[in-house]
Amino acid sequence: MSLIEAGPYAGWTNEAVLIADLYAVWAGQPHPALPKKNAATPAVVRAHRERLLEQKRRLGGQQK
Repeated sequence: MSLIEAGPYAGWTNEAVLIADLYAVWAGQPHPALPKKNAATPAVVRAHRERLLEQKRRLGGQQK
C-alpha cells in the first residue's frame, strides 16, 4: 500500500480513500475522517493566484 503524498488526501492510501468514498455513498454523508472541502472563495483564489504569478515574474520564471 502506498500513501498519497500531496493534496487533500495526503497521508491516506488509495484503499482508504476508496473505502471512505463508499461509506459516503452508502451512508449518504461524508465519512467523518475525510478532509473538509476548501472554503476559499473565488476572490481569494484569484488574489492568491495573482500573488503567485507576481512572485514567479519577480523570480524570473516563465508564465503559463
